[in-house]
Amino acid sequence: MTGVQTCALPISVDRLIANRLRIRSFNRWRKQWIDLRQAQQRPTHWHISPKHPVVPMLERLEPGDHVVVLGTGLERLPCLLAAHDVCVTYLADDVKTVERLESRMVRETLGTEFAAYVSLAGWLPDFTPIDLLVLDPAVFSGLAEVLRDELVRELQLRTSPSGIHLYATSTADTPAVTFAGLYHSEEWEVDPGGQGLNGSRAGYWSKRLR
Repeated sequence: MTGVQTCALPISVDRLIANRLRIRSFNRWRKQWIDLRQAQQRPTHWHISPKHPVVPMLERLEPGDHVVVLGTGLERLPCLLAAHDVCVTYLADDVKTVERLESRMVRETLGTEFAAYVSLAGWLPDFTPIDLLVLDPAVFSGLAEVLRDELVRELQLRTSPSGIHLYATSTADTPAVTFAGLYHSEEWEVDPGGQGLNGSRAGYWSKRLR
């Protein structure tokens, strides 16, 4: 047996095994992965309206930015955000919602920079400064006004310079709570209000650079 034949034998065996196991070639796998990620970056892939107020924020985000999503009703948003290569922290008050989202992130291969927590009574875990906060005012239901104000101020303190807070209702019957009085003009500037879900308005605040 010649040297060429000796080298060709393992290659032929590898191809035979790959064919039997239906293992995709690297180029084919790479193309399918790119196509999947491009699909995941479209809001409609997650049944999110292209008019959702978070969509205009996507072009502002850069890989590695930290996005915090706060609210059980915003369960679909972390998948869309993670597909844009940002770090996502999701907080909800329902254990099943958190577990369901964690499982979906793994199935969609989006869980590398994702963390989810069950947050009750305004509790916040330790995390890096926030570049974008997406908050459903429904999370304040049942919280005393003092606790609501403390939670908003804590989120403000944890926001990086030029970071953005977006308040968007998740359902039609959620009251539009803006907390405009807690965003002082010397530290925050109001962006033009956007169209929220179900015809509601969305409030944007940008943290000023100091």
